[in-house]
Amino acid sequence: MLETKRLIIRRLKKEDTPYVLAILNTDYANQYNITGPINEAIVWKMVEYSLSFVILLKDTNEMIGIVGVEKDYLRYNMKSVSLTYVLNQKYEGNGYMYEALKEIIYDIFTRLERKLISLRIANLNERSINLAKRLGFHYDGMIKMGTRKEDGTIYDDLLFTLTKKDFEENIEL
Repeated sequence: MLETKRLIIRRLKKEDTPYVLAILNTDYANQYNITGPINEAIVWKMVEYSLSFVILLKDTNEMIGIVGVEKDYLRYNMKSVSLTYVLNQKYEGNGYMYEALKEIIYDIFTRLERKLISLRIANLNERSINLAKRLGFHYDGMIKMGTRKEDGTIYDDLLFTLTKKDFEENIEL
């Protein structure tokens, strides 16, 4: 379990399924998400096979977001991971995801001993792009027509990376 001034960040559990579904199956969360709505079975696979975290408000214990730490499919034989994240729209603009990601990134670089973290962000997802830059991620380029949603919408994927060294030099821990 990780903790910040305002948040508790802990591993995803099966019991979290209704809350995860409520966050991930909104139009807002699926605006740039290519997988679309998810079901219980997918959440249970997230619990069993991935390193996923839930973000809870310390004061109320309310779940406000989810962060996935996954294999970095863009790199071969590197000590790297890829992040995905979604915040309940109701809590946008309060710095919660920045606060949570800063703590999770620190944990990835120290406890998990990874050397690099990558992000793939849909080119129209301005909030996520700004968050990546604020966290010190470096823009590496674009994959034209990188993702296609079930409804046929196509996005270019913007690629961002953060090394442990860059994180330590640019972020107040």
